[in-house]
Amino acid sequence: MITIVSGTNRKNSNSSKLARYYLECLDEKGVEAQIFDLANLSSDFMKAEMYGNRTPAFEKEIDTFFTQADKWIFVFPEYNGGFPGALKLMIDAIDPKVFHGKRVALTGLSAGHAGNLRGLDHMTGVLHYLQAEVLSDKPKFSQFHTLLLEEGGFDETLIKRVNKQIEKLLNF
Repeated sequence: MITIVSGTNRKNSNSSKLARYYLECLDEKGVEAQIFDLANLSSDFMKAEMYGNRTPAFEKEIDTFFTQADKWIFVFPEYNGGFPGALKLMIDAIDPKVFHGKRVALTGLSAGHAGNLRGLDHMTGVLHYLQAEVLSDKPKFSQFHTLLLEEGGFDETLIKRVNKQIEKLLNF
């Protein structure tokens, strides 16, 4: 099982659109996958799920989307030269042992020119600290809005890049 994390709590985000595309690609390959979208976190997440406080519903989500998953794909935008605080908060809410030995792929997107390079580097450092194994192939989608087609699909370059990363993750 692969969990795809849409790494922003913004509703209808580009990260969510790209996460759904990853899910389609994995489905086509016959790989069992699911999406954990941070946009579905409760508005009181920070108070309700942190520092030893844990609701049974969130505990079940952690188990379903993280503990039971073999691999993860994090798709996240650039926020202020890094990655979204909501994503870091979600990581901080999970027992660090859940990350040990997990195989993780990262994909960054941005409205600017670097495709969230700094955010990818920072996230790699966080995951390495948590003893997760991070795939070296990390697509960086710059000026993401230009990769969205009017019909709702994606530019051919993005499609090829995502499929290349998926193949590497499946063999990782």
